[in-house]
Amino acid sequence: MTGVHRGLALVDKVLAIVDQKLHMYLVTKNLTAEIYAFPSVLTLCACTLPLPEVLRLWDFLFAYGPHLNIFCIVAQLIMMRSELLRSEKPNTLLRSLPPLNSDQIKRTALAMVKMVPDDVYAEIVKHALCHLGGNI
Repeated sequence: MTGVHRGLALVDKVLAIVDQKLHMYLVTKNLTAEIYAFPSVLTLCACTLPLPEVLRLWDFLFAYGPHLNIFCIVAQLIMMRSELLRSEKPNTLLRSLPPLNSDQIKRTALAMVKMVPDDVYAEIVKHALCHLGGNI
């Protein structure tokens, strides 16, 4: 599970870069990706329904690279941003993420890629290659 835990650290890193306010709010509530994103990192978001949206998201990930799963997870948080920031107990919202909207997740994820420094992006790609058994 080392790869999953490294992926979770990358979710936190990307969230801190693209939305410092949301990241810090979740941290003040003791909510790191280890708490809420484990299933999403482990399953490439297959743990969130509906299945047709999962399949559309997987088409995207298999076409453009599974490393984008990190961005897709953060995109889901960004899409819930207002609701999370208003909640005194955001952990209840993060127990199960809202139904997937693959089109919106893809748009949000691709917009975030441009916000991440090249070295962080390279770290995410390297993680995906190593996690999927590839060698660099």
